Amino acid sequence: MTTKATVEFDKDVADFLDEECRRQNKPIGQVVNEVVRQQIPPVDASANDRKPYRVEPFEGGFKPEFEGMTPKEILNKLDDEYYAKKLAGGTDAYNEQKKPQ
Repeated sequence: MTTKATVEFDKDVADFLDEECRRQNKPIGQVVNEVVRQQIPPVDASANDRKPYRVEPFEGGFKPEFEGMTPKEILNKLDDEYYAKKLAGGTDAYNEQKKPQ
């Protein structure tokens, strides 16, 4: 991919580029790219050596009563259960944690 740009050079830089274009018999765009590339710091190779992140799948499964339901239907059912417990004075179904035995 290339990007076209209009750049204004100071006289000394323009003279240098003109001379380099004649000396190397190359177009100005190619000469400018080569000169700029010389000034770009090298890419840190160690950043590319890192191991890629891997997701380890597991068998989660659904409760049998959720079988064949869409995610939206499951969420609606869970919300209904939560509010039913809340109205009945039960515990917070979403934040309930297992207590150590």
